[in-house]
Amino acid sequence: MDQVHVIVWLTHPGDLLGEMISFETHGVGQHAGFRRGNGKIHELYMPQVRDRDERLGEAAIFEEYTIQGLTDELSLALEAQFDRNLAAHIKYDIWDLFRITLCIPFPLNKSGVCSCYVDNTIRTILPPELWILQRINSDEISPRDIRMSMHLPLFIKNP
Repeated sequence: MDQVHVIVWLTHPGDLLGEMISFETHGVGQHAGFRRGNGKIHELYMPQVRDRDERLGEAAIFEEYTIQGLTDELSLALEAQFDRNLAAHIKYDIWDLFRITLCIPFPLNKSGVCSCYVDNTIRTILPPELWILQRINSDEISPRDIRMSMHLPLFIKNP
C-alpha cells in the first residue's frame, strides 16, 4: 500500500474560491488536500469533504508532499480517519476564510476550510512530533503555510 501524501494546489484556473483564498492568505497556494494510498484525492471542497479521482493534467498545478516520519500504521490510521470524516459529511465553510484573515478562533473541532482540515486531520491522528506545522494556531493555517512546512519534503514520483 502507498502512504498518504499531502497535496497543495498552486492554482485552480478559473476557480473564484481559489482566487479568494490567495487574496485572503497573501500567498502561493489555493487549495490543500491529501492523496490516499489508493491514489484518490481526499479534500474538503465545496460543499463538503469528498474523495475523487485526479483530473487529467491536474498534476501540473499541484505539489505533492511526503509526511516526514509517517509509518505504514499511521498512514492506515489516517485512511480510517478519512473514512470517518466522509461518513460525517464535514461541510466547507467560506466564512471560515474570514476567520483566518481576522484571527477569529474556529468553533471547537471545526475544520471549515481545506488547509485547516488537512492540519486538523493530521493533528487528530499523528503524534505531535509528526505535525506538519508546529508553531502556528491550527485556525490560521493556509495552503501557503502547509507548502512552506519543513516537515513535508516534496514527493518525487519514480519515472
